[in-house]
Amino acid sequence: RPPAAAAQRGALLTQQLPHATFEEAGLAVLQALLCDVLDADADAEATDGATDRGGGGGGGGGNAIGRRFAAAQRAAFPVAVFVSPTLQRLLTLLVALVNVGALYFVVVKGSGRGAAWQRSLLRICALDWAAEVLLHQPLQVLVVHVLLPSLIYDDVQAALAAVLRAAAALVRDEARRGAGGGSGGATVGEWALRA
Repeated sequence: RPPAAAAQRGALLTQQLPHATFEEAGLAVLQALLCDVLDADADAEATDGATDRGGGGGGGGGNAIGRRFAAAQRAAFPVAVFVSPTLQRLLTLLVALVNVGALYFVVVKGSGRGAAWQRSLLRICALDWAAEVLLHQPLQVLVVHVLLPSLIYDDVQAALAAVLRAAAALVRDEARRGAGGGSGGATVGEWALRA
């Protein structure tokens, strides 16, 4: 990809991320870098393989791996839909009205039931809140953020090592191909990424 195209892509990325967090901006820059390295055009529609190797051809980059990467990026990170500020305000108002209506319903029901019923309702609400904050949420964090990741940590590390080996093999193959030894067929790196 020519340097001017990469600079244009970088400028566009900078304009699109004015309110992004540091992590979101880093992920976007990493995706752009991978698209440039794999010669994938993340904005173009990937074809289903009329030209699976070499020279550009079907809108998604210059090689099959680049087109596959671009298609995977579009599937994993769909483009966010812009919601106008007016619609955001209307939706916020709707949620507020629903909450006020529910509160009004509870007050009306409670006023006709007596003090004992109201104390029971308050006790139930306090117990529900305590169970949610002290039991349910900590257990959910423990399972989702500690237990499950620890179960798959070794598999993820093995997959990362395999991807890094395949990327290194792909770089070696591309260097050999660039040196004049290209056969036009699938390279070792492409076969490693397919496996």
